[in-house]
Amino acid sequence: KKLTWVKCPVDKLDGIPGYGVLTLRSDTASAFKKFYAELKKMGGVVTSSGGRRRLSQKSSASRSKKSMHYTGRAFDLALYSGMQNPEKDPFIITRDENNSRKWKVWCRTANPFVAQVHLNGVYVKRGKTKSGKTRTELHTKSVVCRAIDFTGLAEKYGFYPISARRSFMSGGKYAGAEWWHFQWEDGLVQGKTSFGEDLLKIYAKAEAQKFQYWDEVKNIKFGEGWA
Repeated sequence: KKLTWVKCPVDKLDGIPGYGVLTLRSDTASAFKKFYAELKKMGGVVTSSGGRRRLSQKSSASRSKKSMHYTGRAFDLALYSGMQNPEKDPFIITRDENNSRKWKVWCRTANPFVAQVHLNGVYVKRGKTKSGKTRTELHTKSVVCRAIDFTGLAEKYGFYPISARRSFMSGGKYAGAEWWHFQWEDGLVQGKTSFGEDLLKIYAKAEAQKFQYWDEVKNIKFGEGWA
């Protein structure tokens, strides 16, 4: 029996490009709804730049052929709802102390029962190299506000962040920041679960074989080339 696709309502905020619904596969959607309900009780929001990625959509410099968006396990927060202005953004992005290419996401809230925190929010600006080429520069701004540990709460329900692309960390395009990406990793066994096996939980084999990267990625194991 195959899993199904489920539409999950999320928050579309004024002035920020994004969607008001998020499509995930049914087991992931079930976990997401529990996470979302607890976050909302605390006064938080989930913006969206999408969840499900159709098999007809091609990969790119910022889109992996093995993305969990294809298997219906991942969602992206709206790309411009954080890392723009830490004093106003719905999400404040800080550096992960244990990984130089990972972020910690905090969700701003007006809930008086959520403690105030002092955060060094990371934000981006467009700069120039000595040769005149455009580059992305990272800056930090200190802010004090009531904020929910979005990353910590997401991990409680099995959703984990991924690393920024190396190109972004060296001045590359903003699309490589990846602070917005969270993926549900429950049920994936390191070194055993393959990308193809997981894709077949939602697609019939005939459909999966039409995926243009099928032969290239179907046997790649979780934790061994597929993260």
